[in-house]
Amino acid sequence: MTHKMLAVVMCLLLPSGLLQANTGVAIGNFSGDVSINGHPVTRSTAVFPGDKLTTGHNAAAVVSRPGFVMSLGGESSAEWLGGGARVLNGSVQAKLKRGVIVEYGDLRISASSDVATVEIVSRQGSEKIASLSGNLNVSDNSSTVTVPQGQALYAKAAMPGDPQSGGGGTPSPAGLGLSQFWLGAIVGGAVVGGTLGVLATTGAFSSTPVSPSKP
Repeated sequence: MTHKMLAVVMCLLLPSGLLQANTGVAIGNFSGDVSINGHPVTRSTAVFPGDKLTTGHNAAAVVSRPGFVMSLGGESSAEWLGGGARVLNGSVQAKLKRGVIVEYGDLRISASSDVATVEIVSRQGSEKIASLSGNLNVSDNSSTVTVPQGQALYAKAAMPGDPQSGGGGTPSPAGLGLSQFWLGAIVGGAVVGGTLGVLATTGAFSSTPVSPSKP
């Protein structure tokens, strides 16, 4: 059964709230050139655990379920894990409740306040994990750092002019640990600007989940 056929069957058989709560399924909404597992999608559909979302230039994808909403900007990719997400590359924002995990390489990101918004940017060797609202906990296998609202972690090797970078280098997110980041103020505005503010009203943080559109 194809991804699209399975999404149709699940949406027809189960109410959206039960579908999301009991199966780890989220609702995806898309604009522009977006694919799931390499297959183009053009409308709202169910997103299943393990699905990889990829956006093209000037495209956008939003994945939401109660307690979590994630927005991918253009030329970005992420994997939905059923209760959280794994950011692979590009520019991604996620608004999450305490207890929800976003993975980024070897790092695990969660809200240390009740709700927090994280922006992750991975482009051309520049790595940033920013707290746009609330406070974040960022952990690797050996330690945890709290990132207060308005501050961000930057990969040392990706920061221009950093004398410790040895004049360059492009770190891979898969191999980055906390020891390779430094904490500083957010530089520049949000890359996926405005999307989460609008989507916060769609039900991801209310007691009434979003109802999916049928593909």
